Amino acid sequence: MKDLNEALSDYESGWNADIEQRDKSVEDRRFVDVHGAQWEGACGQQYKNKQRLEFDKISREINRIIGEGNANPITVKFIPDDQRAEKKAADILQNRFRNDWRKSGGIEATDNASSEAWKGGIGAWRLAAKYEDEYDPDQDEQFISFEPIFSADATVIFDADAKRLDKSDAKQCWLLHEYTRKEFDRKHPGKAPFRTTELPDFYDFDWYGPDIVYVAEYFEVM
Repeated sequence: MKDLNEALSDYESGWNADIEQRDKSVEDRRFVDVHGAQWEGACGQQYKNKQRLEFDKISREINRIIGEGNANPITVKFIPDDQRAEKKAADILQNRFRNDWRKSGGIEATDNASSEAWKGGIGAWRLAAKYEDEYDPDQDEQFISFEPIFSADATVIFDADAKRLDKSDAKQCWLLHEYTRKEFDRKHPGKAPFRTTELPDFYDFDWYGPDIVYVAEYFEVM
């Protein structure tokens, strides 16, 4: 396991490696979802004293594609792939998958990811192991929870060496959570966010401000 400074250095490399692509993804999603967003930036400055009309020909087509995807969803099917595997075991896994999918609201997770991917090019959801009854200390049965990741282009960062489109070759990943200072204090009582100036190296990403605190979940393939 890396120490904090190593993890921050690796994060900085991952953040800078594809920051342009992620910024473009956010820009594209705003173009689809936010009225007037097409006039943001240099284009808006160039025509700031002109009449700026907007003809929405994008969101209708995006919604059509998303609707077609919802009507014909891509799902998982477990099948035996050799003589040693049994169909009965595959059926058990299939039923378990469907149960966990429904129980955790998997449709929201994948719908959100596909929507963001169609609009900006980047979408993600997460799988987490949860206890069937988290309030029963004697119960240890678990299920797989499908959870949405909102604004994945701004919150999911992979290491700089991950090259595949689906990032399946990544060795590190960071999932950012943005909190107001009040919410951070409520969730992490007695904890104080570090300042990047307290670290021996300077980092471009501003983890801490007067009103906003970022908390990262860190994942590493060992």
